Amino acid sequence: MKSTSLWSLMIVLFAIAAGLFAFADTDAQVRPAVVLGFLLICPGMMLVRFIRLRESVLEWALAPALSLAVDAIVAGILLYAGRWSPTSAFVILLGLTVVGVLAHETFGFLTCRRKVQ
Repeated sequence: MKSTSLWSLMIVLFAIAAGLFAFADTDAQVRPAVVLGFLLICPGMMLVRFIRLRESVLEWALAPALSLAVDAIVAGILLYAGRWSPTSAFVILLGLTVVGVLAHETFGFLTCRRKVQ
């Protein structure tokens, strides 16, 4: 299995776990950690996969920053639209992340490629 496919699988599984923990009626102690981990890593890592960086340190540095930016953009759009709801923001982020991963796996040839000199 390619590294890209492994990352995509991990992101989708993390999104599923975060969705289950967020919407299931359980008193799990790990619920905040799983949901916060998803919000801090997965949306940004989905975007980083499109860039195809060669250094994993750069990927891990960009993922939280991009995640927080995407989270803020979604929240801002919902606020300006007058439709703010934490549940709808989380559902939008889940959907955006999963659709982005599927787009990357389906249309991977559209990602940025660097010329090797």
